[in-house]
Amino acid sequence: MLGGYPKRNRQHVLARRGLVLFFIFLLFAACYKQFPATVQEVRSFLSLPSLQRMAGGMIGTVEKQGFPSRFLLVEGMPVLGCVNHDVVASGRTRLLTLSFYTLTRVDMTDPRTFFSLQLPVAAMESKPTFNPADPEQEGPILEPIEESQPEPAPGPPGPALAGIYTSHNSESYTGDGGELYESGNGEIAQVAAALAGALESAGIPTVRSDTIHDEPVRDQAYSKSIITASRMVKENPRLQALLDIHRDGLPEGKSKRVVMVDGKPATKVMLVLGTHHDNWQQNEKFAKDLITRGNELYPGLFSPIYYATDARYNQHLLHHALLLEFGDQYNTTQEADRAAQAVAKVLAGLIKESIKGE
Repeated sequence: MLGGYPKRNRQHVLARRGLVLFFIFLLFAACYKQFPATVQEVRSFLSLPSLQRMAGGMIGTVEKQGFPSRFLLVEGMPVLGCVNHDVVASGRTRLLTLSFYTLTRVDMTDPRTFFSLQLPVAAMESKPTFNPADPEQEGPILEPIEESQPEPAPGPPGPALAGIYTSHNSESYTGDGGELYESGNGEIAQVAAALAGALESAGIPTVRSDTIHDEPVRDQAYSKSIITASRMVKENPRLQALLDIHRDGLPEGKSKRVVMVDGKPATKVMLVLGTHHDNWQQNEKFAKDLITRGNELYPGLFSPIYYATDARYNQHLLHHALLLEFGDQYNTTQEADRAAQAVAKVLAGLIKESIKGE
């Protein structure tokens, strides 16, 4: 056997693969001759750091979509495909659906999305459902900066070093018997308040907004929260961190994840990095510094960075802006509060080091 093909087809398979490789080489040679600048861009795109970010984003996406680990193992080692054909078939179907959704924003499992591209009314009734683990379930988030944004009232600049808000105020936790979402400020707002209070106790002046952004239309949350975030930045010129607090959403059937903090269960914390703007690398450094210090104090507290390549999440407003997800819907508010206390300790140390150099 050769990659699952009978011996009698071996020469045919090798010839076909050779022909494909030849045409790829020919296409690259032609591009190199006609478009040298493009080739340089490709080389930059294929650099090791770029490939590492790409691989991390792909692994994070696949993991968050709930693909069975057995399917990923079988795809990496095809000889294992004979172990369980149902796992392979189901995984490949889901992978095809995810790929089609990524390219077209059409969910093959939701017929309404086929019409939403052509019929605006259908688009109003339809909501992307295939990607429940996307931090916002909205696809690209490129917030419009409206000219009519209210200007901050005149006065002395605020003292805050950290700014905290929640774009999706209604998010809540079901682990303690609650609902996924609540009207107004849900349990995620309590977590944001706990984080702000812990920062204040650690000596970091903090400003927090509990303005509702995701009602009445959730998909318009970021065109509202950008106003809140912009005002925080304008009114507090010494701001060292701008944080949007969320909780993750996992596919059905997943179990909650916890990490022990001071001997008690707490949520894991994922940093979501929007890269569709020019400041994202400064934010990435801030995120990596936060994870490094966090692992020293609370090993396992932070999950790997999740790169959102088609979004900004207001992070273009400040070099130290991040979206923090405290656990998922299966956790409890108490577990998220413990994580908030731990994050505050880590963040306070970074901020104090930062202002020493001013």
